Amino acid sequence: MKIQNIHKTILTASICAAIMTSCGSEKSSETSSDKDSGAVSVSDLTDVNMEDFDIEIPENAVYCQTELVRIKGEPSTISFNFYDDHDNCIYLYSHPVGDSENEFQTTFYCSYSYKYNDDGTISEMNMAMQDSSPILSEFEYSDDKKLETERTYRNDEMWSTAFSELDEHSNPVRCEISYVDNDKLNSVTTYEYEYDSEGRILVEKCFSDKSYNNTTKYYTYDANGNMTSLETQYADMDLTMLTKYTYNSDNRLIRQEEFTDGEESSYAEYEYEFYN
Repeated sequence: MKIQNIHKTILTASICAAIMTSCGSEKSSETSSDKDSGAVSVSDLTDVNMEDFDIEIPENAVYCQTELVRIKGEPSTISFNFYDDHDNCIYLYSHPVGDSENEFQTTFYCSYSYKYNDDGTISEMNMAMQDSSPILSEFEYSDDKKLETERTYRNDEMWSTAFSELDEHSNPVRCEISYVDNDKLNSVTTYEYEYDSEGRILVEKCFSDKSYNNTTKYYTYDANGNMTSLETQYADMDLTMLTKYTYNSDNRLIRQEEFTDGEESSYAEYEYEFYN
């Protein structure tokens, strides 16, 4: 994952996480029946056949990233992530493949559509998440295409606003996200960033009035600018999580390993299929 992709998700990551958390109360029977293609056995990526799943390849998909996640070494979920020619995800489909009884292992799907400015930056993103209200996000940028403001609407009502303060190099050094419920301020999350001489994020600090969100993250990179590790320290839970990333010769992610307090908890492997 290159630094520009990290910048692109600074404001949207916490918003998407909040939406995914809240959509649990809006799930319908479609999750376990209409969209669930039944038990699928997958031991490694060579076993994956997209025809075994209820998936239609989007017409504007340029490539698909297939992800197989293992927990404690055993297959857990398979995901198909489709991307457009701007390298933005347009459809995500995830399906359980293991024997785990984890309550969160259900079929999950989400589609995205975008409007682009002439310079290639995103002006609008529409997100249709599984059994959840549609989300519209609007983006504004600095003169050198750094994201400054995001406004997010749910059911045509303001749901959150995010503003970034930029330094002399137009890097976000502080971002504040305000979440609104029924036109009243519900919570505020603030991010602060430190950079190296190449403009890459080294440290990200998160402060929230929801204590479990208070974290400090440390990033490392390889010579090609790909993120190689992300360490997350949770201030209020005495917990440290470490993610390590491995890339192929084309700088595409092929392996992601997760460690909790020094012990490997899960890992994911990736492969890619490109369309003409």
